[in-house]
Amino acid sequence: MIKCIGCLIYDTSKKMFLLQQRSKRTTHPMKLGLWGGKMESAESFSTALSRELKEEIGSTPTYDKLYPLDTYLGKDNNFVYYSFLMVVHDLDEIIVNPNETFDYIWMPYHYIERLDLHSGFRKTFENKKEYILEVIEKYN
Repeated sequence: MIKCIGCLIYDTSKKMFLLQQRSKRTTHPMKLGLWGGKMESAESFSTALSRELKEEIGSTPTYDKLYPLDTYLGKDNNFVYYSFLMVVHDLDEIIVNPNETFDYIWMPYHYIERLDLHSGFRKTFENKKEYILEVIEKYN
């Protein structure tokens, strides 16, 4: 089974979300989505996210909390995607890996659904937007 993990990053100091614009070389090129990737065998969620964020933005941000968002199981039961909301404070140093990321964008909550989102992220966002709003209101 292929296991993948991703996170939506919310910065409490900016009151915005950090979205990844996927590389032209990946599936769903140029779409906006979550940070993350394939988990290695026996890796914990936090270890996998830490490794993936180091690869994609150059560091692992210190985070206040990880909130589970969704678990997607593929139709063939050979693919699972775990998504989380990561709450950080004052994330400024971002160095994108051009093999995985074309660019990134800071965006307030109320604009996210208007963007050209990865289809999987769009579905998760639509299903969990009230939960996401509840979480970020705790920090505002």
